[in-house]
Amino acid sequence: MKMNALQYLLETRRTRPEGGNPLLQGALGLASEAGEVTGLLEKHLCQGHEMDPVKLKKELGDVMWYLAMVLDEMDWTFEEVMEANVAKLRTRYPEKFSTEASVKRVDEK
Repeated sequence: MKMNALQYLLETRRTRPEGGNPLLQGALGLASEAGEVTGLLEKHLCQGHEMDPVKLKKELGDVMWYLAMVLDEMDWTFEEVMEANVAKLRTRYPEKFSTEASVKRVDEK
């Protein structure tokens, strides 16, 4: 099944818990799930475990679910955030990545 970002955002609404604080839950969930992704990669890259791409994909999906919760609560789309991020990166790295530009961070001035 092919899915676009809006379809995904709408689908995640169906499984969001009611009440509570969606921004807090989203932030905590992002941190937790990012930790699970990091743990899988650390075990593979540093401890010699076999990579489990199915589990990695599932954990990345959980990261996206919590990200969708925050985006939805802020009334933003994935596309808006992607466009803002690319604009920031083009300002910071007009040609390509460089350590100097990374340190300088002209977009934050």
